[in-house]
Amino acid sequence: MQLFIHSRNFIMNYQAEKVQFIDTSPGNTIVQTTKALAAPAEVSRTRKRLILLITISLVFNTLFFIQQVYRVSTQYANGTNSAVILIPAILCLLYNCFGLVVTYKYHQTGILIFAWLGVINFIILCAIVLKFQYAFKLVRLIKNPTAFETGLF
Repeated sequence: MQLFIHSRNFIMNYQAEKVQFIDTSPGNTIVQTTKALAAPAEVSRTRKRLILLITISLVFNTLFFIQQVYRVSTQYANGTNSAVILIPAILCLLYNCFGLVVTYKYHQTGILIFAWLGVINFIILCAIVLKFQYAFKLVRLIKNPTAFETGLF
């Protein structure tokens, strides 16, 4: 992605992490210099913290994946095969690997996609929790029909 800014007699070309200055004033020869952009300290600090948090999450998801693989292997040994439980563990691993890569390489669009996927994941998780909460209340009501009248519900 390139962004050209025309200001007075200079054209600045922002590409990746380099800036090119081209002097276009009359009588001057065109000189191109390349300088690395310095990231502000606060952005760098936030990026390091985000990488640390994603790495911690990736470690926990790796442990969760190992636990699920062990669970599937023991179920397979007992004669039941349900490898479907590996799908959430694999999706969590892929999600955190994607987040780690885009944060490390600082792809702005990738970070936005990672954040939106996290928000969507959170909304779906909240919906599932609320669904099970109402299901548990319904089971309690079926087991004890007088619970609603006595205020235990």
